[in-house]
Amino acid sequence: MLRLVPALSSLLCITSADAFQPGYVLQDRHWKVEPLAKAVATGIAICSLATCPALAVAPPLEAALIQASDASYPVLKSLKPETISPLADNLVGILEKRVPAEKLTNLIDKGISVFMSIPDENLAAFVKVAGDTAGGLLPESCDLVPLPLGAATKFSGLSGVTSVDPVKLKATQERAALVLKSFPGADGKVCLPSEASLERLFVAQTDLLLSVSKETFADFGSAAGQAGKGVPLGDLTKLVPELAKTQRGVDMKARNKFEAAGKGLDMAIKRDVQFARLRGKI
Repeated sequence: MLRLVPALSSLLCITSADAFQPGYVLQDRHWKVEPLAKAVATGIAICSLATCPALAVAPPLEAALIQASDASYPVLKSLKPETISPLADNLVGILEKRVPAEKLTNLIDKGISVFMSIPDENLAAFVKVAGDTAGGLLPESCDLVPLPLGAATKFSGLSGVTSVDPVKLKATQERAALVLKSFPGADGKVCLPSEASLERLFVAQTDLLLSVSKETFADFGSAAGQAGKGVPLGDLTKLVPELAKTQRGVDMKARNKFEAAGKGLDMAIKRDVQFARLRGKI
């Protein structure tokens, strides 16, 4: 269940072994809160579609990714506003209370650098896969995953977010829009692709992450470590009941499969050579 925790840690839809991020917009020196909140929330949902971090596609890791995708599907399909919103609200509350504004700003800034380090051709390849997997999906007929818009609005108003360089945020918004527009949705929800398409997204995200700059990735990891130092373990422990709510409506067999697949993916990542290279371990 703890695999859903990192989804609100910053502004970019970028994944690391520790955190997921989303990002976005200014207008006349003031936050345009509604579009920003929707962009952040959509980024959160898209990251949640790839519930665990994924950083290489050697056969063992690809197999683990597919297992994690399949195990995530019933959990994602069961999500409702009343089960996901409290978790998102509490995560933002922890950021607001425990992470100093300057450290959050630095984390987002470093996350932007990671996102912007993705080569254009790699981003284009991911966008194509995203578009293919969402092809034919319509809000009126697809399974919809709710977006935590309330938490995203609050997140976008945190001083650590509003202090980020607006020029960088605008550039990030324009680039991220290429990805966000691939995911149809309506009324604060985004379409969940088919199980087979979700598998493709997991693997495509892996290819995307493998393309980022090792230097910016290392800087982001350092910033994440600094930002997380002020978060007591007790605060995270208090999230457990809210995490449990996200799996309401999912039978015990599916829950166990989800947990086992997550552990299997973690192990595959730790053993993966290309992941180790990205982390600067070899």
